[in-house]
Amino acid sequence: GQQQRVALARILVRKPEVILLDEPFSALDAYMQDAMQQELMEILSEYDGITVMVSHDRDILYRFSEKLFVMGQGCFLRTGNVKEIFAEPVYKEAAMLTGCKNIARAVRRDDHTIDVVSWGITLHTSYILPSQFSYIGYRAHNLVPLYGERRENCIRFAKYEKAELPFEVNYYVAPEKEEWKREEMLSWFVQREDWPLLREKGNPDYLQFQEDKILILREGL
Repeated sequence: GQQQRVALARILVRKPEVILLDEPFSALDAYMQDAMQQELMEILSEYDGITVMVSHDRDILYRFSEKLFVMGQGCFLRTGNVKEIFAEPVYKEAAMLTGCKNIARAVRRDDHTIDVVSWGITLHTSYILPSQFSYIGYRAHNLVPLYGERRENCIRFAKYEKAELPFEVNYYVAPEKEEWKREEMLSWFVQREDWPLLREKGNPDYLQFQEDKILILREGL
């Protein structure tokens, strides 16, 4: 942390027009990362130049960025306001960068129907789908647990693995097809406030995809 502070002080004393920060918090533990992020935010609030930060960390990008430039093999795939890109990444690579855990190969059957090849299910939308796309994305914390009969836009809950973390539980769910690869599993994040529901009712029968949370994606490279 002290080395990072000294390096930044050396940069700022020269009053540069542009500062480039390349993964500035990667070598720090979680406590020191948070402290350094707060300090850097204060410093940059008084800096009149342009700051360019390179990072693969979703939370850091969201906290620090006004504009986001998603790159792949030296090319810009997606540029724009950070909140807009998180809401509509458009490209698979941008969805991955913004922390989307569930990305599956998909085929457009018609204006309102998606065959999700990787998961062995079909999704329906009330809106007209784009004419071309090759993937869908779905954030792990947006899946809705359902008990009882199957409804539209669901996948059967077939738990394959479970990872318990301090403030959430990550369930890995098997696709609905006979043969599948490990990378095709879905992630379902259950936050601590939802744990009582699972303790009371047990594992759900299905997980439902909310229509407005489905990310329609194409491959950029």
